[in-house]
Amino acid sequence: MLFALLAPMLLIPLVAFGYAQWNDSLTVISYMRAGDESIRITGCEVTGYKGFGEYILDWDEDTVYFEDNDLFPGWKLELEVIIHNDGTIPVYLRYEILYSWDQIDWVQVEDPEDPKELYNEFRIVYTDGFLDEEREPWDPTQYLWPCETVYKVERLLFDAQDRPDLQDKTFTIKVEIIGTVTG
Repeated sequence: MLFALLAPMLLIPLVAFGYAQWNDSLTVISYMRAGDESIRITGCEVTGYKGFGEYILDWDEDTVYFEDNDLFPGWKLELEVIIHNDGTIPVYLRYEILYSWDQIDWVQVEDPEDPKELYNEFRIVYTDGFLDEEREPWDPTQYLWPCETVYKVERLLFDAQDRPDLQDKTFTIKVEIIGTVTG
């Protein structure tokens, strides 16, 4: 009787061992696709302006173009650019500020958080910020998730009382917004 009880208990490990020996491979097939980083501009408007009113504003998915040929001390501009994540993965936003006298040779501002170079070179006081969809401050160290939108506010003030050498000069300021998967 004891053998009748022990035999099945001894056979179970033997059968399991035999099955493991017989079935010694495992196949896993995984299909993966890299996510898509894609941010685009979906809108732009002038939200504050102190000038003569003869400016050009144009934008597409990649670029906002603003031109004003009559800057004077006290001239101000505030732009609001709508940025949307059309990609399939979350991205961090960062930006670079560049300037040029001839639109050929570009100089990158070393510290976009404190662009003293713009003031020293052109007497442009530059401030900016990101806002979320409720127009609350948005921290660019967090992800912009797919299908999310943020607003980038650009503020420029021309303060050239003491720089007559800037009269009749043309210069360009460019802000490049970059979406990356790493912060």
